[in-house]
Amino acid sequence: MSLREFALACLLGAALAPAPAAAQQNINAIVSAQAPSARNFPGCTVGVASAQCLAAGTGYQFVQIQNTHATNAIACAWGAAAVLNSNGSVQLAPGLSASWGPMTGGIPNGALNCIASAPATPLYLEWK
Repeated sequence: MSLREFALACLLGAALAPAPAAAQQNINAIVSAQAPSARNFPGCTVGVASAQCLAAGTGYQFVQIQNTHATNAIACAWGAAAVLNSNGSVQLAPGLSASWGPMTGGIPNGALNCIASAPATPLYLEWK
């Protein structure tokens, strides 16, 4: 078989060929639909003093935050006071986000506390 024939077979034949039975069994084991469930979108207005945006708990499956302000910075910390420009808090410049869940090693049990560089800074907050 020439290189041209091989390339044509790969483009047309290989893409259309069914997967071997063993591979199909693995695909069925890996792919599964997740049942829909409600998410909560409470948001949080962050001020210039560290304050709680999400209560402590063990029932969260997923948490996502995003700084939605155009110019103000936000910092958040789990189970401790949030401090701007510190290595003990997640620093969110305008537009940046952070999330926690099963793919990130889980969600801390402590409360999520946040602080902003200016008063009344909006924080997108979503949890499940």
